[in-house]
Amino acid sequence: MGNQASKIMDKAKDRSTDRKSRHPSRALSVKSSSAASTSEQPSLSSKMNFADTTFQAIPPNLKPSRSQKTNKSGVVIDQDDFKEIDRSQRQHYVLKSIRKTNHWAPYNRDGVILDIGTGHGDWAYEVASTYPKSKIIALDLNPPHAPATILNNLVFKHIDITQRWDIEDNSVDFVFQRDMNRVLLKSNWDHILREMYRVTQPGGVLEILESGKANWLYYSIENGRRGQIKTPRVIDRFTTDFFHYNAGPVQAHADEFFKAQCEHIGRDCDLADHLAADLINVGFINVEQKSLDIPVGEWPSDPNLKQIGFNNFELQRSKLKSLRSAYVEDMGLSGDDYDAASKLILAEFEEYQGYTKWVCWTAEKPS
Repeated sequence: MGNQASKIMDKAKDRSTDRKSRHPSRALSVKSSSAASTSEQPSLSSKMNFADTTFQAIPPNLKPSRSQKTNKSGVVIDQDDFKEIDRSQRQHYVLKSIRKTNHWAPYNRDGVILDIGTGHGDWAYEVASTYPKSKIIALDLNPPHAPATILNNLVFKHIDITQRWDIEDNSVDFVFQRDMNRVLLKSNWDHILREMYRVTQPGGVLEILESGKANWLYYSIENGRRGQIKTPRVIDRFTTDFFHYNAGPVQAHADEFFKAQCEHIGRDCDLADHLAADLINVGFINVEQKSLDIPVGEWPSDPNLKQIGFNNFELQRSKLKSLRSAYVEDMGLSGDDYDAASKLILAEFEEYQGYTKWVCWTAEKPS
């Protein structure tokens, strides 16, 4: 595959399909991101062939964890830490801007907030500033290695959330977890939901926010009753139900490839189909499930969505950079092919009016 990427890019002037025929309702006055220019891209058939050979020829061999190294002080550092920090921060602000808040769970009192899998602490820092009288406990297997925080109400704890948490029963007012399905195994979820229930005090609230598909059901569940079924959106034939929607052919193949890798190591690719029911099964009530469609690129006509789309486009670019070593070193793709595919994927977001979907669950522990 070494020379294939360059051959594909040489065909960049071959355009076989007019954008207008694919998106007749699209406002052509929408300004395209300069980084996502599609003026010189391969034909649809070329992109399909490239995607087929690039993402389907590699057998599943993704490892459950990234390689790490230890510095002289004995601190464990991810080799791609700075790229991951950039991705994490961009993701935090994209989600905050589309929701216009850091959480949907109804928390507005002074109590204890638990941030599960805090990562680099973006959400925890902001919530600690928003609720200065609340105590925020942020859990992670590898929490931020910062000196003592200037926020007296924020504490980071080194905890493996797949084991029993060092948190007292019925002691937390608000439990929050975001974007953990990309690292958790399907077998971990039952334990984690039960730990959430154990530590939440009666009347306390829960919020989980994950990327991925939704099952087109809007849950408004009280004592086990399910709400109305929503009508699914009509989307293009290159749809992938894992991360990206209205995906172009290269993105669709990349998502399917990554989905196969995740299923191979035991990730739950269908979490949105059953998490609401799982929350009820462990005892939570008033479960609600909502989905978020976030545009990628500047194709929306609404100025606010256009700005969010630009930011989400930069987030996707950051994700591609962050994932490069996993694809090339762990999965065996050539660096040239990955870089060529990344360029095509970024162009497709604007061309196909792509968007990403996030799903949010909120729930309450019975009083």
